[in-house]
Amino acid sequence: NKYEVKVYTGDVTGAGTDADVFINIFGEYGDTGERRLENEKDNFEKGAEDKFTLDAPDLGQLMKINVGHNNKGASAGWFLSKIVIEDIGNKRKYDFPLNRWLALDEDDGKIQRDILVGGAETTAISYIVTVFTGDVRGAGTKSKIYLVMYGARGNKNSGKIFLEGGVFDRGRTDIFNIELAVLLSPLSRVSIGHGNVGVNRGWYCEKVREAGEDPALIQPFSLTCKYKL
Repeated sequence: NKYEVKVYTGDVTGAGTDADVFINIFGEYGDTGERRLENEKDNFEKGAEDKFTLDAPDLGQLMKINVGHNNKGASAGWFLSKIVIEDIGNKRKYDFPLNRWLALDEDDGKIQRDILVGGAETTAISYIVTVFTGDVRGAGTKSKIYLVMYGARGNKNSGKIFLEGGVFDRGRTDIFNIELAVLLSPLSRVSIGHGNVGVNRGWYCEKVREAGEDPALIQPFSLTCKYKL
C-alpha cells in the first residue's frame, strides 16, 4: 500500500529545521516502522509543505503517528503545524494537527511526540530509564544516545528515543523520565546506541535499568552492557 504524507511546518520565527525528521505511522494492523522523511535538500522550511510517499503494508484504520527529529544541525528546533496522511489504497485521509515545537529549547523540550488522529496527544505512560556509563578510560561520549524498548507481547516497540539532556561522562549515572503512549511492560529487550557524531564518539555502556513510576503497572528491566559502542 502507499501512504502520501504531507508535512506542514509552521509559519513562525525559526520554525524550520535542519535536523533529520522521522515518522512512524500506527494503524490497527501494525506500523510502518521508523521512516526518515527526506526528498529534497531544503525540506521543512518555515511555512513550507513537504510531500512524501511511503510504501508499507496495509495498516487498516490509522490511529496515531510518532514524529520527531535527531536534533542535528545548527537550526534543529522545529515548529510542526500538522501532518496529513492519505491512505491511497483505501482512499482515506487522516489529519494530525499539532501546532507545537519539537525543540530542546522551546515549549516542554521534547523533540519527539505521539499524535492521535484529530490532534490530541496521547495519554502518557511514564518509564524511568537509568543509564550507567562505565568507569574506564575513554568511557564518556558527546554523541547522541538513543534506545529502543521492545515489549514481550507481540511486536510493539517504542521506536527510537533520544535521551535528551544526558551527560554520559565516565562513571556517570544519567536518569531520564520517558513518556510513551503504549504499555510495553514486561520488556523483552532494550537496544541502545548513539549517532556516532562529534568529538569523543565512542561510549562505554555499563548497564541500563528501566522501571516505572507505577510499580504495579511496569515491571523492572535491567540490561548489562559492559562494552564500548
